[in-house]
Amino acid sequence: MKGNSWLASVLPVVGTVLILAGVVVLLFSAGPSQGSVGGVVFIGPFPIVFGSGPGYPVLVAVALAIVALMYLWARLARTPREETA
Repeated sequence: MKGNSWLASVLPVVGTVLILAGVVVLLFSAGPSQGSVGGVVFIGPFPIVFGSGPGYPVLVAVALAIVALMYLWARLARTPREETA
């Protein structure tokens, strides 16, 4: 895994920059009464779902679907461990 150590240090920085860029774009693109906001925050195994605006149920459903797909992808990507006798 030595070859991927740079990736483990770069990905959190890239993720943070993308999130901040998305927040800035949303702040400057939407007026005070436009848009919908929705999200899911996980604290341990418990999801906290929030949102506001006319379209937030769709946004929350999309967020939950993305989280479910990420979970399934992570579960399928695992290699089965060999059992030792």
